[in-house]
Amino acid sequence: MVTSELQIDIYAPRQQVWEFITRIKNIPRWQSGILSVSVSNGLHEGSQIHMTSDRMGSNLNVEMEIIQNNGSSVIKARSRSGLVRFESGYHLLEIPEGTRVKFWNHTHTQALYRDAEVALREVSEARFRADLLRLKSILETPNESSSY
Repeated sequence: MVTSELQIDIYAPRQQVWEFITRIKNIPRWQSGILSVSVSNGLHEGSQIHMTSDRMGSNLNVEMEIIQNNGSSVIKARSRSGLVRFESGYHLLEIPEGTRVKFWNHTHTQALYRDAEVALREVSEARFRADLLRLKSILETPNESSSY
C-alpha cells in the first residue's frame, strides 16, 4: 500500500475553502489531469462520482463513492473500479491565519505493483503537492476565488 499525507495552510476562511473544494465544477481547476467530473446525488455519503482524467496521454475513467461527508470539514471517497484502488480524503481545520487542509491518500497496490511503490509514492506526492499549491493559489488570489 502507498500512503501519502500532506497538508497546506490556506489564508482563507474554512467555509470558503470547503465550498470551493466540494463544488464539483471546481475540481478540474485545481486537480491536475482531471478532464471532467460528474456526480449523482450531490456529495452525500453513498453518492457516485465519475471522473475522467488524462494520465500520460490516455484517458482514464474512475468511479468513486463518497464514504464520509460531514458537510463542513471532512470528506472521504474511495474508488469503485480500476486496476488501482484507493481511498482519499480532506480534513479542514481552522487556524488563526485561515485553514489548514490535510489531505491523505491510500493506494492499494496489487502484488504486481509492489516493486514500484516507492516510485509511485514519489510521483503521486508530487502531483498531490502541486494540486494543493494550485488550490492555495486560487483561494488566496481575490479575482480567482471569487469566480467559483
